[in-house]
This record gives sequence, structure tokens and C-alpha cells, in this order.
Amino acid sequence: MISGPIKGSVDVLEKLYENRNCRLYALTNWSSETFPYAVREFEFLRRFEGILVSGNEKIVKPDSRIYHLLLDRFDIEAKNCLFIDDS
Repeated sequence: MISGPIKGSVDVLEKLYENRNCRLYALTNWSSETFPYAVREFEFLRRFEGILVSGNEKIVKPDSRIYHLLLDRFDIEAKNCLFIDDS
């Protein structure tokens, strides 16, 4: 069940998106079954250049491998990143 967006987190995302001085990626523990629904339902998910869905990768946060996979897949240097979590 998807309860809906977390307003404070979406507000931060929108400000970062409007500023356009950083690249935006998402790392989510959504299942592969529910994520397509979420993309259709929540426009804010279209703000990201790329999204890594743990349900597709069969690795979930906080397993460090998923963070390394995100960095590798999108050619990101960890030293240039800021991780913001919605919880």
C-alpha cells in the first residue's frame, strides 16, 4: 500500500529541482510490483534523472551494496553526494 507523498520531502525535492544546480537521483525500497504505479501516481518521481528500485535489484537499504550500485550505475562520485532520506 502506498500512502502518499511525504510533503516535507517533496518540498525539498522541488526546491532542488527548481534550482537546477545539482543532479537528482532516487534510491527506493519500493517493490518492483508497486513502483510502476508510484511513477504514474506521483509526479514528483519524474524529477529524478535516475531511480534505483531495490525490488528490481533484490537488495534493500541499508545494505551498503545498494548505495554502491547507485553510485556505479549512474557514474556518481560519493564525495560529491548528499543523501536525504524521507524517514
